[in-house]
Amino acid sequence: LSIEKWVNEGTDPVDTDICSFNSISHEDIRPGQYNTFYYSKGAVRARQIIEDELTVKLSEVADIIIPKLSEELEYAVTLSVKEYPFEYRKQYEASRTDVLLHKGDVLIPRKGLGPVYLLDKEPEAELFATTFDAVIRCKKIIPEYLYLNLNSDVAKSIITYQEGSF
Repeated sequence: LSIEKWVNEGTDPVDTDICSFNSISHEDIRPGQYNTFYYSKGAVRARQIIEDELTVKLSEVADIIIPKLSEELEYAVTLSVKEYPFEYRKQYEASRTDVLLHKGDVLIPRKGLGPVYLLDKEPEAELFATTFDAVIRCKKIIPEYLYLNLNSDVAKSIITYQEGSF
């Protein structure tokens, strides 16, 4: 309906839950190139916020670990139930990986925009990461800060943009 009004009457389209409208300057249009970054208000807002902030690469402040299945093909308790408060007894066995988890580890899905999880206490016994998550082990940053940052709207916009979902 908004698009029809814009085409027929020249009125500016209105954002809805289904779609949002954005405008870009003529200089930013590249003939023959489709750049979805300019068409999403969320991506543009994220870009503006980031340009005003001091940023560093995640790899400079933390180790990013991609779990691999154990060569022995054995089973172990994995972090499979990601809810708070953390309870070891709720976790279940799955294929063991090479990454043993510790308090302060931040887990982020390797694909898509799933929940980010902070292991906020030391497990009672051995607990392994799954192959579905990347483990971020903080070196020069507080894990709680990283967890909050990765759950922010700006971070979610960046992750979605990187996935090609804009």
